[in-house]
Amino acid sequence: MSSLLGKKLLKEELKNVRDAFESEDVINLPAEKSVWRVSSAISWIAGKTGDGDRKLELQRLAGAVIHGKTKEAA
Repeated sequence: MSSLLGKKLLKEELKNVRDAFESEDVINLPAEKSVWRVSSAISWIAGKTGDGDRKLELQRLAGAVIHGKTKEAA
């Protein structure tokens, strides 16, 4: 995963995203290891976040990953 995500995500969030990305889950995440899987992993973690503002930031980051705009996100 990009070190850039390490700057955008909290330590625990990064761990959770990495765990989701590396998991064998193909029900909630795309099967192949791709930018889509990274984005989906971030979105998946966002859905489990209780803080509404942080959830929105994470969803924006997930979208930015798809569009290659992680420098502007979060």
